[in-house]
Amino acid sequence: QLKMKTYLRYITLIFIVVFSFTISKWLFADKTSNVYKSTEHNHMTQDNSLIDRAILSKAKMYQKTWETSTNVETAVICGSDDNTSLSGYEEDDRDNDLIMYSECGKCGSGTLIAVLSRACHESKVYHTKYTIPLPEDDVLSTVELKLNYVRETILKKTRPYIFTGHSSFIDFKEIGLQQPIYIDLVRDPVNRWISLFYYMQQSNHHKGQYPKSVDYCIKLWITETWCYRSKDIVKCLQNSPFKGCKYGMVTPAYKRWFTGRYTNSTTWSIARAKHNIERYYKFIGLTEHFNDTLKGLEIIIPRFKQGILTDVYRNTTNKNVGHHNPNPRNSTLVLMKKLLVDDYDIYEFIRQRFYIQLKCLGIR
Repeated sequence: QLKMKTYLRYITLIFIVVFSFTISKWLFADKTSNVYKSTEHNHMTQDNSLIDRAILSKAKMYQKTWETSTNVETAVICGSDDNTSLSGYEEDDRDNDLIMYSECGKCGSGTLIAVLSRACHESKVYHTKYTIPLPEDDVLSTVELKLNYVRETILKKTRPYIFTGHSSFIDFKEIGLQQPIYIDLVRDPVNRWISLFYYMQQSNHHKGQYPKSVDYCIKLWITETWCYRSKDIVKCLQNSPFKGCKYGMVTPAYKRWFTGRYTNSTTWSIARAKHNIERYYKFIGLTEHFNDTLKGLEIIIPRFKQGILTDVYRNTTNKNVGHHNPNPRNSTLVLMKKLLVDDYDIYEFIRQRFYIQLKCLGIR
């Protein structure tokens, strides 16, 4: 009986030791795992922060500014002593001898460039030459690459100079340079996309491919992606891999353009586009009001005399104008407007500023 009691004590003691060891190991392992995960996360974050540190730090600084500017509603008023700019525009530290026409495509840019080029030739007050080709979006991925490109392609031109080319917005401040005077021209987003679509289709037509209609390509897109079975066709199209006609994908353009196509695509946003428009663009015209746009540019561009652009335009043929493009059905137009809702947000922002600026300039 005594041996039995002693044996039971040993068994109990062993059980307690094993149980205690197991519990402590489990607790320690859990803490170690959490520490490891935290360390791993911090290590990855540190690695990411080493990539283009200048761009990332700049983006963080700008993001705070965008959030502030978009969260606080401010009235748009005439902002300079001579009423040539609007409130919010940064007048200081400008390179007034460099005019950057960032040239958003299919907004009447071909015609505007023809007018600007002829006005420069006749007035002898600006040098200009169309810049083509331009780097692809992902080529100028670092501050150093952007700086070298700007120095070699833009800053070496004879001053004063009007740059023309599909550059989109390039942040000169980000690369340590004075911001130029930015100008551009925009258009109703659906009309812009339709014009671009038929322009690209006509280019294919010259290669032996017969142009297709917008209605046909939108219907094909919905059918090929099976989105006609979805309750939300727009969301389905946006979240599904594209299937359909070449050049037939309806996607917003203004976020990319006014944020800057040489910035990381993850930073393209409505807030950042508006931030850049408000602070860095002295004037953005509307294709729908082309004559008023020319009158505004005559005042905005420092060395041009009033009337020169409108006089030149009277003897200029509109460039790259599509002819006999069939109008899409109303149902197609409604769908396209929903797909381009981000563009309409930015377009309405620009349009409001345009009408106010015309009053500031005494044009309306």
